[in-house]
Amino acid sequence: GRVTHLPHITQIMASMLKASVVALIGAASLVDAFAPAALPLRPSRAAAVSRISPNMAVTVTVKEKTGDKTFTCENGDILREEMLANQVELYYTMKGKAFNCGGGGNCGTCKVEVVSGKVTPRTEAENKKLKDAPATFRLACQTCVTGNVVVRNRPDA
Repeated sequence: GRVTHLPHITQIMASMLKASVVALIGAASLVDAFAPAALPLRPSRAAAVSRISPNMAVTVTVKEKTGDKTFTCENGDILREEMLANQVELYYTMKGKAFNCGGGGNCGTCKVEVVSGKVTPRTEAENKKLKDAPATFRLACQTCVTGNVVVRNRPDA
């Protein structure tokens, strides 16, 4: 006779293959098995705040060719998130607008220059992406504000 349950058999075989691959390499899931190794990113907001004074309002001034924009945020907030929340045009190229990594430290499109003020140290992801850039250049997605700060948006423009 004909095999009428072929889709069911295919699903069983796929599940067995997936389980074998996961067991063989010791990953928690198939996605984990093939995910690229991530670079250490900025500390979580909670970790950053635990090292600094929590709940302290700080001032961020963004210098742009069209004029400065100043806003306040909490000590330990991530610069990228605060710039976007305050309608600062962070991604100024089509590549940045369409293909930014969403804060993962992988693309380099949120580059800013810290003119003055207090921020967390560069992460390994930043050191990799900005290895040929001045030490004042940072990725906004990897930078936590730890005091009043002045940044220049679009430092390469």
